Amino acid sequence: MTALELGTTIIWDDFRSASVTAIIAATTRCGLEGLSIESNVRRLLDVGFEHIVLHAGVRPHAWENLSALVRRGVVVAAHHPTPASLSRGVGATDPRPGSLDADERRELVNRVRQSIEFLDRNDIPLLVLPPVTLDEPDVAAVLEAMGSRDEALERLIERRDSAELTQRQLESFLRALDAILAHADRYGRRVAIVPAGLPCELPGEVELGRILEELAGAPLDVMADMVRFERHVEARGRTPWPLDEGGDRIAGVIVHDGDASRARLPLGEGRVELERWSALARAATSRPLVWSVDLSRHAGESDIAGTDARLRALLTRDDARRRDAGSPFPFLDSVPNDLV
Repeated sequence: MTALELGTTIIWDDFRSASVTAIIAATTRCGLEGLSIESNVRRLLDVGFEHIVLHAGVRPHAWENLSALVRRGVVVAAHHPTPASLSRGVGATDPRPGSLDADERRELVNRVRQSIEFLDRNDIPLLVLPPVTLDEPDVAAVLEAMGSRDEALERLIERRDSAELTQRQLESFLRALDAILAHADRYGRRVAIVPAGLPCELPGEVELGRILEELAGAPLDVMADMVRFERHVEARGRTPWPLDEGGDRIAGVIVHDGDASRARLPLGEGRVELERWSALARAATSRPLVWSVDLSRHAGESDIAGTDARLRALLTRDDARRRDAGSPFPFLDSVPNDLV
């Protein structure tokens, strides 16, 4: 195992003084179909992952079993909805981020607050919020336009960007985020938003810039998604942001492969250009990035191992150069493997 992880208690304050540049984690849904979450996590830890990210929708009983398996510091992030916000049987009726309905927005904020308090009780530093799914255009229309690769896609994007509905949903998301981040600040947690990929999602590049500017100083980060990044490039013909200027606003990366309609494939089986992410791996940051491997339950052990190997090769490529340059975050020479 390459020494990329911090083998001690993981809290954000520890990151400031830790000699570590990257944390490789696996999500709780990254594994063989049919296994319980706790069995799957045990398997992931057995094959070499030292850190775990809770995927959205882990049920309360599953977390109860899982929390008995892992020690404090193993879980480094959780996606909303968390077990706490699902304790009332939310399921498919979970409030939508960006909803124009005031009651639905209020309920979303309340449930995200529950997630933040769950993170605080379990010493998990980072909560990840999904992108907003816009009311218009819908996914089917976007995929059809992307498949045609003609002026239809360009017109669809122009309508989406200039639509009053898009701006109203952005405003709704900003109001919800403002309340959520105040709660996160109170509990010493951080919140990361996932930028859009397809034009039917929000925030896009311009909207993300506005969010980060208006909420500057709040405990707000970005969780990049490899597949969504490529979808943005395919739809708009440009990258959403320069990866070599990742800086301190990016908390981590969701690691998987795919295309316009598929995701959570092993690296190398989709359209993700892994090499471009080396720029982010080299970008200066005051804390390590969480690289969260998130593959389909249909992926086998060889798929997980192959993705892990590709990612580690990417992250360790410039190890010697960084040491020579006197980086404040050199890779650890050894990592204790006694977390479980």
